[in-house]
Amino acid sequence: MDSRAIRVLIRIRPRLAFEGQEPCYNNLVVNPQGKHNVIQVLIPSKNADYLRKERREFDKNMITHEFSFDHVLGEAVKQDDVCRRCGVDAIVESLLGGYNATIFAYGQTGSGKTFTMDGLQYVLEERKVGKRTKRTHTVKIDQAQDVGIVFRCIDKIFEKIRLVEHEQEEGQDPNTDRVYSIKCSFLQIYNEHVHDLLAPLESRKKNKVGLKIRWAKREGFFVENLYKNECDNPGMCKKYFITGVSNRAVASHAMNTRSSRSHSIFTVYLTSAPKTNPEMEVVSKLHLVDLAGSERIRDTGATGKLLKQSIGINRSLFVLRKVIKALSVINRKQAQFARMSAQMPQKERSEARQGLSAMKRLVPYRDSSLTRLLKDALGGNSITVMIACLGPRDSACEENCQTLRYASLAKSISNRVVVNADPRTQLIQKLQAEVKSLREQLLRSQRMMQLGRGLPSSSSSSS
Repeated sequence: MDSRAIRVLIRIRPRLAFEGQEPCYNNLVVNPQGKHNVIQVLIPSKNADYLRKERREFDKNMITHEFSFDHVLGEAVKQDDVCRRCGVDAIVESLLGGYNATIFAYGQTGSGKTFTMDGLQYVLEERKVGKRTKRTHTVKIDQAQDVGIVFRCIDKIFEKIRLVEHEQEEGQDPNTDRVYSIKCSFLQIYNEHVHDLLAPLESRKKNKVGLKIRWAKREGFFVENLYKNECDNPGMCKKYFITGVSNRAVASHAMNTRSSRSHSIFTVYLTSAPKTNPEMEVVSKLHLVDLAGSERIRDTGATGKLLKQSIGINRSLFVLRKVIKALSVINRKQAQFARMSAQMPQKERSEARQGLSAMKRLVPYRDSSLTRLLKDALGGNSITVMIACLGPRDSACEENCQTLRYASLAKSISNRVVVNADPRTQLIQKLQAEVKSLREQLLRSQRMMQLGRGLPSSSSSSS
C-alpha cells in the first residue's frame, strides 16, 4: 500500500473578448518576487472603492492572501503544457500497472473547467420548435492543439498499450505477455440524480429518476446498470465522449454562455490479464471529472429552472467542500499522532487511534451523489490530481480566494493507493509465489545433499 498526497494545480484562464472592457487591476499574481509555484490574491478592503482609485492607492487598500501549490499556471499556458504538468504520462503508466486515477477540475462558473478537460469548441444554434426557440450547442473541434485532458489521456492510453504490445512481440518470455481491453462510461449528476449520457435516447427519456448508486465491499460506491462501451481504438473512445457531451445538460446565464448544469464523470476502464492465464485479470479506472461551477445567484441572475439547478449545484459542492475539510483535519491529526505516538502512554495511544478511526467514519461522503462517487479520489484508492480553475476578472476575486482555500486543503489529503487485483487473483499469485519459493528451497536442499554425499569420496581421494 502506497500513500500519495493529492496533487493540486492552479490554472488562470485568459480574459475573454467580452471581458476586455472591464477594469482590471490584476488581482491574481503568479510567482511574486521570484517565488516558485506561488499565487497571491489581492482583495480590496471593504472601504475601498478600488475600481475608481489610482493604482498606487489601490495597492494600499489591498488584503493579500498567498498560497503555494504543485504548479501554478498563468493565462498564457497552453493545453499541452497543462497536460504535461498534470503528469498524464505517469498517470497512464500507473493505470497500466493496475492503479486507479482521477483528474478533476474545480472552480467558479466560467473559470475554464470544461475547456481544460475537453477543449472543445461549441457553436450555439437556434431553431424554432412551434412557438418556442430551442437552443443547442454543437460540438466542433477546430485545432488539435486546443483539445483538453480527456482527449490527450485517451491518446496516451492507446499509445502506451501499442508500445507495450510491440515490446511483447519482440520479447522471448511468453509468460510476461498481457492482453489489454478498454471500455468507457459517461454519466452526469443532475439535481442529485445520476443519468447515463451514453444510454439510448428511449432509455434516457423513460428513466427520469436516474440510476441508483450502490455500495459493495470490494468495489465501494458504483452506479448500477451503467453502460460500459468497448473501445477498440482512440477514435471510438473519443466518439463516445463527444456523444455524451452532446447529451449533457447546459444553459446560458449572465456569467457563462455555456454553463454546465451537471457534474460529469467520464471513466476509462483498462482490463489487463496474462495471455497464459486470462482469469487473473486486473481492472484499473481513470475518472476524468468536470464539475459544475459554484454560482452566486446575484451574479448569474438565475430564475425558475436555472435557479433550481444552481441550488442543486451549490449544495453538492458544499458537501464536497465539507468532505475536503474533514479529510484535511484527519490528515493533520494523523501527522500529529505519528510525531507524538512514541512518547504517548499505551492507553492514550489506543484512545487516539480510536478517535482517528471515528473521525474517518464521520466523513460525510453519503451526503451527496457526487461525494459518494468521488470517495476513492478523496482519501481512498486513487492517484488524484485536482485542477483549480480561476477567472481573471476582478469581480471574481472573492470566489477565486475561496477556490484557493479549498484547493490548499485538498493538497494536504493523502490517498492509500493499491493495485486493483481481484482477491482471488491475489490469493492465486500469493500461492504461486509460495510454490516457487518452496521449489527453490527444495532444489537447494537437493544440491546440499548431493554435495554431502560427495564429501567423503573427495576427502579420501585427496588423502
